[in-house]
Parts: sequence; structure tokens; C-alpha cells
Amino acid sequence: MVHRGFFISSLLTLGLLLAALGSLRDLVTPLGYWGGWLAWAVATMAVTWPVHAPGAARPMPPAWVWGSFAVLVLGMLLSAWGNHSAETLYQGIKITVIGLCCCIAWRLAAGLGWGARVSILRGIVAAVVLVFLASKAAPSGYYIALGAAGREGSFLAWPGVIWKAGAFLMPLFLADMLVRPRYWIANGLAAAGCIFLVLIDGSRTGVLVLGLMILACGLLLAWRRDWAALSGARPAWLLCIPALFVLLLLSTGIGYLSHGAAVLHPAERSRAGGVFGDHAEALMETAVDPIATSRLGSGDPQRVRLLEYGIDRAADCLPLGCGFGSTAMDPGYGIPMHVHNAYLGVLADFGVLGLAGMLGFIVAAVLPIRRVLARGAVGSWDAYFVAASAGAALAYLASLMLHTFSSEMSEWAYLIVMLAFAWLPTMQGAGAAGSGATGQLGCYERRHSRWYEYVLLGGPFQIVAGLLAVAVLPAFLGWGGAFWRQMDPARINTLLAVGLSFLLITLTLRRLGQFSGGVFIAHIAPVVTAVFLVAFAVLFFSRGAYSRPVLLMAYAATLVWCYGACFVGGKYRRRKLAVVPLGETWSIQPRRNMEVRRLAAPDLAGVRYDAVVADLEAKGLAPDWERFLAQCILSHIPVFHVRQMRENLTGRVEIEHLSENDVGALLPSPLYSVCKRLIDIAGVLVVVPVAVPLMLLTALAVRLDSPGPALFVQSRVGLGGRDFRIFKFRSMTVGAESNGARLACEDDGRITRVGRFIRNTRLDELPQLWNVLKGDMSLIGPRPEQREFVDRFDAEIPFYIYRHVVRPGITGWAQVMQGYAGDADATRVKIQHDFYYIKHFSLWLDILIVFKTVRIVLTGWGAR
Repeated sequence: MVHRGFFISSLLTLGLLLAALGSLRDLVTPLGYWGGWLAWAVATMAVTWPVHAPGAARPMPPAWVWGSFAVLVLGMLLSAWGNHSAETLYQGIKITVIGLCCCIAWRLAAGLGWGARVSILRGIVAAVVLVFLASKAAPSGYYIALGAAGREGSFLAWPGVIWKAGAFLMPLFLADMLVRPRYWIANGLAAAGCIFLVLIDGSRTGVLVLGLMILACGLLLAWRRDWAALSGARPAWLLCIPALFVLLLLSTGIGYLSHGAAVLHPAERSRAGGVFGDHAEALMETAVDPIATSRLGSGDPQRVRLLEYGIDRAADCLPLGCGFGSTAMDPGYGIPMHVHNAYLGVLADFGVLGLAGMLGFIVAAVLPIRRVLARGAVGSWDAYFVAASAGAALAYLASLMLHTFSSEMSEWAYLIVMLAFAWLPTMQGAGAAGSGATGQLGCYERRHSRWYEYVLLGGPFQIVAGLLAVAVLPAFLGWGGAFWRQMDPARINTLLAVGLSFLLITLTLRRLGQFSGGVFIAHIAPVVTAVFLVAFAVLFFSRGAYSRPVLLMAYAATLVWCYGACFVGGKYRRRKLAVVPLGETWSIQPRRNMEVRRLAAPDLAGVRYDAVVADLEAKGLAPDWERFLAQCILSHIPVFHVRQMRENLTGRVEIEHLSENDVGALLPSPLYSVCKRLIDIAGVLVVVPVAVPLMLLTALAVRLDSPGPALFVQSRVGLGGRDFRIFKFRSMTVGAESNGARLACEDDGRITRVGRFIRNTRLDELPQLWNVLKGDMSLIGPRPEQREFVDRFDAEIPFYIYRHVVRPGITGWAQVMQGYAGDADATRVKIQHDFYYIKHFSLWLDILIVFKTVRIVLTGWGAR
């Protein structure tokens, strides 16, 4: 039986070859080329997604990588929308697909050690060298020489592409020379191949990258003072020099023997055909020393002109950019070229967000280098590999200052793979990938972990299938089967609005389902409606052209898709939990959306579960149960403490079990606190035009119903335990609290007729919008209480005072989950809800509270 590590190595090698031979699409058509990537992605998921596959505990890119991708794509989409550019939209889709493929490559790299990774790169360099030599020996049609420019390649590795395989892979061979000197033959030949590819392609950028990489490697060696490693690398360098000479001589000889006679016999040269037939004489002039006499020996005034043009163009296209290709110009010989600076090109084409995405990759490449410079952050020998990988990624990003922005896999694959090599040791732990061995992590299998389950139930497939259902199908019905052939501004705006709305709806529903048991069917209609209303408002007020019938059909299709996915996928979303029968796990009971099975022994008995629940503080947790839980974790099956699971199911934090350390960990996000304040102000300004007429009518009704003022002013305790004056419409008779403050109860005789109505509809809370503007309150947060109640509950309920760490709100998690609290026991539960809100303080929880509040206003639930 072939080891799984061999399959992983083969798949990563195939993926890098598809990138290195980037012009393969010219032979198999672009559709066939992307079909090859699709087949590679499916094959990769089939091998690596089962739980037994070797890999890191977190085998996906960090936030700096995927976040940069997301910002770049967002910039491209906004540019496509603002400029009505179908080409820009197409480029954004390409970059998105590349990002998904690179995530798969990241996972492959996570399952391999340094030895396997370097061996793969050696194979890539060898394959590109052989393809180039074979194309040069071919009779016609495959070899390409771009005249006296000295650039040579083939239809499988276009000039300007093959040098990247040499320049950006070379640093790993330098590191391997220092770390594993016994492989001096393989590393010496690989280094010769890298230098050969750069020289034969005539790339000045490649020569500069190689020189800087060798210099950086020397500086790191001197800084770490590993002089013994330098002596060990000497045999590899001694082999590299003659091997490079042999490759150059072989390349020149093959070119002369295969096509040299075409120079002397023009008739035979014309019969040869292909690209080479037009440039045979130029090849003979530059075959021996193509780079010294032509590429490095002359300047490049055209790039200077392009750079000046790019600066002017970028300034004119801010902030969204002018669309893909806006930086193209004619440098003087009738062929449009893009600005030879990717950052200027991205800024002009995709705007500020596009540039921010590109700069994010620079940060992602610099961070691993910082860890290397911090001694002990990574293993002694891993430091060289990490520095080499991060340096190669940084070199690629620096080379973009001399090259145009590209959305081809041949450009991005090297960057992402090198970032993966640089980040994985720190994500896996120092030395975790150093041995090159792969093995089985656990003996259990998690539910829905097989590759086809990952594909069908995973987010990418559902998003792609959903977009086909909610965007392509309405477009097909509204515009006809060939609607993409005439993409006018109305169609582009409509498709962008529908696509972005669907992505936002999918993300929102997934995030809302994380709170309190994961039930989200009641949120589908309000989320879909709200997002499409926002999309319609943006299109309407921006005066952009759009198709109203297609937008309405897309809205209906999205509702059908979401409800259908909810009902059809209910069986698969119903969680299956294995419970360790010790401690307080008896409180985990089956629910409508959750199956619970109690284990009789420390073994899953071949059953696949979503998670395991255990009381990690139970005294009877024997060593065999502890080994079982550890094995579950190694098998990527989550293990939850019983208190954490109860919190997830009930939406409450059990304050009875809180300690001082737990309270310290519940500090809300300072960044979101600032954002929330801005959202509060904006929200009040938006609702004021609607709220003011309602407030006037409510005030009039209160005055007519019973004697006394319309407003009720009272002192409450707010943020930081400070008192403030709260404003409400009076819902009780005057003097209702003359005998002291007390909580309202069922059928409270103090409540007036109008008071009961405005309490049920929450109209009595509208004056608190003024408190929100003043900063005393927020739209969403724990309800403020009177000082007398605060002092009493603080003495009776542990950690009660901690609820004042956030601003009180007009509505909150406790109000939508529990309703009114009329005594100390109900208040204790209310505080548990408040602590849950503080712990999960986020935009998504606030959105969920808004939807639940709307339902409560319409039904009057929980009022007194």
C-alpha cells in the first residue's frame, strides 16, 4: 500500500507544475486549463480532507493571508461595480478561484516535512529545465525566442514565467545546503538549474532576486554564527558551477543542432514554421550570452514612461479605481502595455482597497522573518527554512515593483506556497514539520469529515451552487440564455448586487447560527429581506442602472434557496454529541436539533460524532478517559467542557462557577466598543424621522389617558457604575413608587391603560434615543437598573456589578431571551444572559438581538 504522504507530495508537485508551466492554457484552451485546476482540487480534497490525513492543527492560512485576499477581491468587485466593467469582475472571480486553490495547496504543505517540501521543489526545477530543453529540441512550434531581447521559453513555460521557478525556489535550496549538507549533489544540481532558468530567460529582475537572496542567506548565517554549516555547504556550490556551465553549453548546442541550419537556408527556415522560424537568426546572435549583451547591458526607458503614466493615472482613479486595464498605454510601438509597477497598477485599477490587499501580503511575508530574528521563536534549523521561504515571498512582492499585476496562477502559486512554508512551523509548533515524516494523528473519525461531505456540505460548494440558483438562474430567465455576451451597466450592477447580497446573507446566517444552539430558521426571512432592501437602496440612491425584475426574482430565489437548504440540510446540521458519563454531564439532554449519546467506555466504537462533551473538572476522570479525550483531539474531534456546552445551548454564562480569571477574560473588545458607539449614533439619526411622530402621538395619548407628565425621569446605573437620568414615557400612575421602588409584576395595578399598550409595543422606551445620543446608553446592551436594585442584587448575586462593563441598552440579549425579570431568581438568570452578551460582544450578536427585538415588538412577548 502506498503511503498517504506520497499522494500528498505528488498532488503538491502537480499543482506547482501547473503553475510553473503557466502557458499550458495556450495548448488546452483556458477552459481546459482551469478544468485541470478543478480536477487537481477535487483530487486533493479526496486525499487530504479525511481526518486521518496528516496535517497541522490549523492547516489554513492566517488572517493576514486570507484577509489580504478578501480585501483585494472586495476592491476588484467594487471597482467592477463602480466602472460597470465585466472584465474587472472576471479578474476578481479569477483571483477568488486562485485563493481557494492556494488554500488547498496550504493544506497540502501542512502535511509534509521540510525534506519532502524541498524534494518537491527540486522536481519542479528539474521539470521546467527539461521542458525548456525539450522544446528547444523540438522541430518547430514549441520553442520561443523573443528576438534580440534574449528571452527564451516554450509554449509550456512562456518567457517571463520560467525565471520565477528559478529565482523564488532557489532560497529553499540554499537553506537545505546549510541544514542538510549530505544532500549536496541534489542541492548543487537544483541550484544550477535555478541559475540556468534565470539566465536563459534573460530576466534582470531574476538576477537581482538571486543576488539579494544569496546576500540575505549570508547575513542570516553571520548573525546566527553557524560557520560549520557554511563549510558543509561548500561541496554543493562547487558542484553548482560546472553543472551550470554544462546546462548553458547543452542549451546552446541543442539550439544550434536543432535549428541552426535555418539561418543558412531561408527556405528551410520558412518550412519550419512556428514562432522559432521568425527568430532563428536572433537566437544565434544571443544564444551564448543572452543576458549580458542585451538585457542587463541596456536601459529601459519605456518602463520609466510607464511608471510616470501610472502615477498620474492612479491619482485620477481614486478611490475605487478605473477598472482592470485602466493603466494600459501604448509605449510607442502599437502594443498596449500595463504600468510596470503592480502596486500603482492595482491602485489605479482597483482603488485603495486593492492596494491595501497587496500591502497586506507584504506584512504576511515580514511577520515570519520577525519570528526568525527573535531567537528561540522557531527551531534552530527551521529558522533557515522559514527565513528562506519568507524571503522568497517577500522577493516576489518586491519584484512586483518592476512588473505588472497579474491574475494568473503562475504568479500567485509561488507566493502562497512560500508563505505556507514560512508560517506553518510557527502554527504547528517549532520543529513540528522538521522530520519530514507523516503519520496518523488519531484513531477516530469526525462526522462529516470525508472528502465528499466536505465538498457537498462545505461553504465553497454551497456558495457556488447558491450563486447559480439565485443569480445565474434569474438572469437566465430575465435576459435570456446568452445574457453574458452583452454585459451592459444594468446587468453588471444587478449581478454584483445579487452576488454580494447572497454572500452577505450566507455569512450572516452562519454567524447568527453560532449563538444559542444554532437555530436560525426564524432569521432567514428578516436577514434576506434586510440585505436585499439595503442592496436596492444603494442602487436606487446611487442612480445606478439595474434590472428590477431580475432583482426581485433573485430575492425570491434566495428565500427559496435558504429555506430549502434549512429543511434539506436539517438532518446533517443536527449535531451528534458523545457524552462522557462523569461529573455534571447529565445536564446535557437531547434536543430537537441535537442528538446525545452517553458513552459506556472510553471508545467511540466506530461511530462518527460532531463533538465530545466531558466534565473536565470531574474527580472521577480516570487516566483511560483522559487518553481517550486526547485521542479525540488528535483526531480533530472537538472536546467541549460541559459548562461551555451548556453556555452554547442556553445562551447564558453560569456566574456561580465564575472565578476571577474567568471574569478577566470577559472583557469586551475595545475596538468594537468604539465601532458600536458610532453605530449607535448613526442608528439614532436614521430612526429619528420615524420615531419623532410616534413619540408625539405617544406623549399625547399618555397625557389624555391619565393626569401627570408624559415623560418619566428616573436615576439609573450605567457604564462603570455611574448614575444617569433615563427618560421614558410614563406608563404608570403618578406616585406609583411613592412607597419605594419595586419591580413590576403580572397585572400590576399601577400600570395605566395606555401604559400597558406602550409597554407591550416598547413605545415607552423611545425617549431613550436621547440617552443614546448623549452616550449614557447604547441601542443594545444590558438594561439599566435603579441604584436601590443594583445595591441589593450586588449583595445577593456574585459578580453582578460586572454587567456595568458595557453601556446599558434600550434592548438586550436578556430581554429577547427571557423577558422581564420580576424577582431575584429571575434576575439571576437575567444576569447570566447579560454575561453571555458581554462574553460574545460582537456585531453578529447585536444583529441577532435586533431581529429578535422586532419579533418581540410585533408580538408583545415578555412585557409587564
